[in-house]
Amino acid sequence: MPLEINLQGQKFLGRTIKVCAPRARGPRAMRADRTELKCHANLPADKSLRMTSSTSAATVRISCCLASLALCLWGIWTSARVGAARLLAEYGVQTKQIAPTDLAIRLAPADPEAYYARAAVFTDAGAIQSAQAAYEQALNLRPADYLLWLELGKLREQASDSAGALAAFAEALRLAPYYAEPRWQLGNTYLRLGRTSAAFSELRRAATGDPQRFPNLLELAWHVARQVPLQFSALVSPETPAEHLRVAHFLARHEAPQPAVVEFRAAGGANLEPARRDLVRELLAARAFAEAFAIWSDGRASEQAVPGEITNGGFEQPVRLDDAGFDWQLASGDAGGAFRLSLDETMPRAGARSLQLEFNGNSAPGHELATQLVLVAPGARYRLRFFARTTQLVTGGPALMRVTAAAAGGPEPDRPLAESTPLLLGTTDWREYTVEFTAPAGVRAVRLALLRANCSSGGGPCPAFGRIWLDEFKLEKL
Repeated sequence: MPLEINLQGQKFLGRTIKVCAPRARGPRAMRADRTELKCHANLPADKSLRMTSSTSAATVRISCCLASLALCLWGIWTSARVGAARLLAEYGVQTKQIAPTDLAIRLAPADPEAYYARAAVFTDAGAIQSAQAAYEQALNLRPADYLLWLELGKLREQASDSAGALAAFAEALRLAPYYAEPRWQLGNTYLRLGRTSAAFSELRRAATGDPQRFPNLLELAWHVARQVPLQFSALVSPETPAEHLRVAHFLARHEAPQPAVVEFRAAGGANLEPARRDLVRELLAARAFAEAFAIWSDGRASEQAVPGEITNGGFEQPVRLDDAGFDWQLASGDAGGAFRLSLDETMPRAGARSLQLEFNGNSAPGHELATQLVLVAPGARYRLRFFARTTQLVTGGPALMRVTAAAAGGPEPDRPLAESTPLLLGTTDWREYTVEFTAPAGVRAVRLALLRANCSSGGGPCPAFGRIWLDEFKLEKL
């Protein structure tokens, strides 16, 4: 017998259920069937299901919102704790107090920055062991931070734990293989352990990655090599033209001119002109005249430069004003236009040009107007020959050529060796002048200088007017 459940008048989801029971068949029953169908048509079954689904979806949405809100609140709380911890950590570092960093660690025990700050305060206080422990705690939280490994390695080095320092620096290098600092620290540790070859292998690579470290590499190598240029160059092992040039400049400044020339030439086919002029200046300042001449003459393939001879004695080649070498050095005219130097093509003694000097007012006597540095053999005797002509030259301090010994360095000053007779005043044709001198022992270069003698009137104004032409300078070894 089928189970019957009476739901008539019951409520489901807030609605009263109306049950329509089947009735007897027959004409009257058929009319009742139509009524039953209408009754069943009024039962909201599909609508109830839809309401059930909507209610379930609303429940899920509410649950998700509550979970998201809880997560946001947790994130806000965590961020606030971390932010407060970092403010405290920074305050501790700035004030060098350990208490704020301890509080920062309590607020954010999983933040490595708090331990980093704690280590920094301990380091400033000289508490090396405590600082190491703080760095190790920070590394437990952030093991891939190469900076933490670097700082730990430095502290271990201070604590004479060379093996621990090497391990820390090696790990920093593994994490940051293209950074210069880990290699530099590792190389210095190798050097302190006496492993020179391994040390300079790392130091060179660090200086290559960071060229600003190259001067430090040079100083370190110079010290380790005990100022022996050959050993120094072997330790540095320059590879590029730029590195060879920097080594050459370093050697020139440290009184090693011949190795400087070797390094300069090893630079090869780079654009060396600015570097050449700088190196020549450094060698001249060190009074390394022969080496300076070697570097200077390397850059004059089109012009023959011979030691012991005057360069461009006939002024046929242009005179470079920025050439700090062994060619003519011409003084620039003063603001008042008291004198002016130029190459002139009017009536040269030989060739196409001569040097013209025009006076037009008060120029200082003793001021060198045109000079040239010439290599000489110590103890040898020489004769300087040149030609000069004048036009309407009027002055109380006539022009002349002076030969001065360029001192080899030290406290000994340059000293005059000889002077020509004063150039004739008025208007004259080309006339030959000669000066003879002996190069003193130890003197390897002399400076030829055109200047005016002191006026007979003393230290007052000494004007000069007119023009002088000079040509065909030659130096003969007697």
